[in-house]
Amino acid sequence: MRKLLLMLLTVIPLFTSCNKDDDDSFRNKQYTFTEVNNSGISGVVMIREVGAVNAESAITIFLEGSNESDSYFTNVYTNSVSEEGEIIIPLEQFDSEGYSNTYVNGLYQNEEWDPENPISYDKLITFDGHILIRLNGTDGPVVATANIGSNAN
Repeated sequence: MRKLLLMLLTVIPLFTSCNKDDDDSFRNKQYTFTEVNNSGISGVVMIREVGAVNAESAITIFLEGSNESDSYFTNVYTNSVSEEGEIIIPLEQFDSEGYSNTYVNGLYQNEEWDPENPISYDKLITFDGHILIRLNGTDGPVVATANIGSNAN
């Protein structure tokens, strides 16, 4: 099932890519997770535009190699993986299939969503940030990482 989801995640953008005559709805950008400490965890993160009016976005993650008996936690942090940073967007927990989807309404400041500080799709794909996947809690060991936005290669 996971391999099918990863394949679809890779193929769908080929069929939904926009040309200059299309409107900007449903744009997306993908990043790949790097396994850490031989964890066996890899995957793909897709940042998607889900609303043309307010340019809202969603962050969808598919994990490969996850174990159903483990809990995985993930957040978007400021800066690159090598620089570390603060949590700026908490992401939804993964289901038993290694899938997580979070609609991003704004940045997370002082442990609360800040709707006065929205982050659009365009801002998110140029954001100076990274995503960490941790095992068994927000302070657990990091099992996979991905630079996003301006930090991605």
